[in-house]
Amino acid sequence: GGVGGGGDLESQIACETHELAVQRVSLSLVAAGFDVSAHDARSASSSTLEGASLVCVLGGDGTVLRAARLAPAGMVLVGINTDPHRSLGKLCPFRIPPGAAGVTAAAELAGALASGRFSVSPTPRVRASVISSSTEGGVTRQVTHVVHGVNEAFLGENDPSRPFDCETAVDGGAVTLHRSSGLLVASQLGSGAWMRAAWSVQDEQVEAVLQAAALLGASVSPSPSASYSPSTSPSPSASTTTTSPSASTTTT
Repeated sequence: GGVGGGGDLESQIACETHELAVQRVSLSLVAAGFDVSAHDARSASSSTLEGASLVCVLGGDGTVLRAARLAPAGMVLVGINTDPHRSLGKLCPFRIPPGAAGVTAAAELAGALASGRFSVSPTPRVRASVISSSTEGGVTRQVTHVVHGVNEAFLGENDPSRPFDCETAVDGGAVTLHRSSGLLVASQLGSGAWMRAAWSVQDEQVEAVLQAAALLGASVSPSPSASYSPSTSPSPSASTTTTSPSASTTTT
């Protein structure tokens, strides 16, 4: 139908816009003297980034987050928004607009990278270590799988309908047991992003709740300045260990 066709056309335009921006940046980098190796973010691995002096990530915030999970410590990532008209790209300081302006932007970007006219902003990451063990032939082997996330790490059951039992300890402190739908450990960047939105209560929400309570007969007086925010924030050096046979870890 018309809706489906429109959606397909929009996707095609977005894809072509992205591919054109990638082509422009690649050609500009080669012209500036860089040895360029292009890879699809969906199939890239940690080994893909080995030996690179810097990594240009073209796409949006999702692509940058994916690359940050794979990048070794100290690797310089350059976030480049290939479709600034459709994507905000808060993690992409460089933008390649459509048209002739995109050619100029790509050339300026390559020139800045070649001459070192840029600054690096260190970004902390959450590191989650998933430790599993298996016994074969009477020999028990322990395997540690390490994943990184820029915003947060989520730990929960593979089956979301099951409660998640988790033992936590912060910086070697007392171990506490929790039962919930999962556990989130956020970095400084993540705690200032959606974690704040998830826990904060807006003035309009407070007023709506008080008005609803008044309709039910409660004696209340709405206060426009009422708000709530968490009194604690994640510790930058906090470490979390979990034990659950069917637990899964997701990082972003």
